Amino acid sequence: MLNFNLNSYFDLLKHSGSLKLLYLNASSDQLMVIACIYNILWTYSLSEITGNVSQVDRVWTVLPLLYTAIPTFDLAIKTYLQAPQSTSLVDVLKITVNQRALLLLALQLIWSSRLTFNTARRGLMAFASEDYRWPILKKKLNWWQFKLLNLFFIAIAQNILHLLTGLPAFVLTKTPQYDINRNDYLLFTLGVMNIFGEFIADNQQYAYQSWKHAESTIVAYNNGTLTKEDKKKYTDGFNTSGLFAVSRHPNFAFEQTNWWIWALLVVLGSKQPAEEILSTFISPISMSLLFECSTRFTESITSSKYPNYKNYKKKVAIIALSYATRTFFQPDEYFQALEVGHWMYYGYGHLTWEWKDGLRSVMYPAIYAIGYLLGDFLSLPITASPRLINALLATLQDVALLAFLRRDYGNDKAKNYRQLLPAVPYIIGHLREQKMLCCRSKQLAKALVVIVITVAVRPTNALVWIPFALQLIYRRTVEFKTFVFLSASIGLASLWQTKANILNSISHFYGTNSVFYYFIQGWPLLLNTSAIYAIKGFIQARTPNEKCLQYTIIFVTLVYSLLAHKEWRFIQPLLPFAMVLAASKMHITRKIVILLSLGILPALYLMTTHMRGQVEVMEWLSASDNISSVGFYMPCHSTPWQSHLHRPDISLYSLQCPPIGYNEEDAFYASPQVFMKGKQIEDIVVVFEALFLDFPDSLEYLGKKYHPIHRISNSIIHEDSRRRGDIVILKRNV
Repeated sequence: MLNFNLNSYFDLLKHSGSLKLLYLNASSDQLMVIACIYNILWTYSLSEITGNVSQVDRVWTVLPLLYTAIPTFDLAIKTYLQAPQSTSLVDVLKITVNQRALLLLALQLIWSSRLTFNTARRGLMAFASEDYRWPILKKKLNWWQFKLLNLFFIAIAQNILHLLTGLPAFVLTKTPQYDINRNDYLLFTLGVMNIFGEFIADNQQYAYQSWKHAESTIVAYNNGTLTKEDKKKYTDGFNTSGLFAVSRHPNFAFEQTNWWIWALLVVLGSKQPAEEILSTFISPISMSLLFECSTRFTESITSSKYPNYKNYKKKVAIIALSYATRTFFQPDEYFQALEVGHWMYYGYGHLTWEWKDGLRSVMYPAIYAIGYLLGDFLSLPITASPRLINALLATLQDVALLAFLRRDYGNDKAKNYRQLLPAVPYIIGHLREQKMLCCRSKQLAKALVVIVITVAVRPTNALVWIPFALQLIYRRTVEFKTFVFLSASIGLASLWQTKANILNSISHFYGTNSVFYYFIQGWPLLLNTSAIYAIKGFIQARTPNEKCLQYTIIFVTLVYSLLAHKEWRFIQPLLPFAMVLAASKMHITRKIVILLSLGILPALYLMTTHMRGQVEVMEWLSASDNISSVGFYMPCHSTPWQSHLHRPDISLYSLQCPPIGYNEEDAFYASPQVFMKGKQIEDIVVVFEALFLDFPDSLEYLGKKYHPIHRISNSIIHEDSRRRGDIVILKRNV
């Protein structure tokens, strides 16, 4: 971290008789802090003299460059100043400058050029210009309140935030680093692409504002000669096209992504343990919080000026772009997680039979309940916080697995795992894998915390840890009585679930499979294009750790193979172990990269197209007005529920299919027309197109009372014939 010890600065001033000595005696972080103090003094003084508080705004485009350049070139400049006169500055730079820090500085230079250009063309670089939000805020506060705001927030806090943007470069120059490699260049390329995306967003906004304020547009509007589309664009008063159709502030989204990319350059390149470089994330977190507050204030101004902005807010996310995953996968991802979390926080939603019978742990849905709490505070769309949580969990898992590979196999094998990332999705509960075969007590304690959490979330996760525990006993790392106690605790926790699913055979209701299912379907589906390398690593496992991973995969797969009901996601917690074995025996070549990349295409289809309509229909209904009741006449649990609809004012009905008792789904598909005649049909009816293809009489029956108002494409093909075709929304005739 940076040096904020006042005594060290007094000592520095005392022993430095000139500016040159002051510079030579100061450390890099002291120079950064001194520069920050100087910037606070001049920006605050100038704002008080002129009455214009946008002084920090004007230098926003260059301050991160300053705070990155100081630690990057500090050693080089000091070396050159104290070297013989014949010394070449270029030679000194080659020897002393950290290449990764220089790459970061180059990325920031591109960022600064874009931001400076955009700020200048908007006129904000002019000395008399001021951000439009400051005068509005000034009117809301007393004069003394605004004076305090100017001193402590605008001048001091914002300058400190800029100081923190230099932390990544400071950490890079002060901690052991791996040699710069292709991953750094890939991240740099990602950063450049992100800046280009921000440039596009800037241009779209600038073009719209220029068009809106152009005299020709105003004259055309007053004369009524604007087209219907242009008239709506003008009266709305805000941009809703291009990137602004999927994000209310795409430029803010790109801007925040910049800071996280800067921090990731440090994380991926440092040899230090992750916990020792966490300070790197102080900058992106702080800047993101600043932008969150700024965005909320900006939104309040826009909402007060433009009435239509309220509807725009309902349909479009505030910051994040449209999320990549827009499709339906399994009912459990909604009804065993999001829906329960929604019910816990908001007090309404649908609880399936498992929750009524107490078969599930509330720990996992509680994470989403907390997410909904934070989402409400940040004014996020209802689906935003769960997606962010899932992204965070997946990211933590990948980072932890990279750390494991780097520690046990070195950086080269960690690079191999990165090549596997596009091939297979990683969404599991294991966030950290400790080196358990020869672990110290502190490491074991950390591992046990993770084990307890994963088992509390899902008791069957205990299977994954049994081989590890047996290895620990065999090597006498833990006592046998401790193992017995832990095993008994886990067994009691999962006893009720085991009784319901296995002894009472309730899980058989959801289908049974061959004993060879995981070998011929489950594992091939999970491993995708990395299967050949995982098999090679599995067969050639030699080290104690590799053997333990091998035993775990065998044990868990065999246990699950004995159960009648099988799903490939049951063995998904084993996927990181298989990836470790695959990466350990892999030697990356261009052909291998191409082979692994083939997995991207089906992944993109599954994430963006297949069963997309089953999610979109809820979002469409959520944004629709004048709806009092909706009936879903389709296979049960075909769509999310209140976790996506979020409308307590709408009465909802869907076919029910509990494993025990009356099954409405079977009754409906036996004769849809007879079933619907026997009940009061809702105002809005949602069906799959396949219903009309398989039961023409149902189309004739519904056609007498309803008319179609919307169709949503769902998938090209579907494994369930009842879910073929589009999703059709019908409304009762008036």
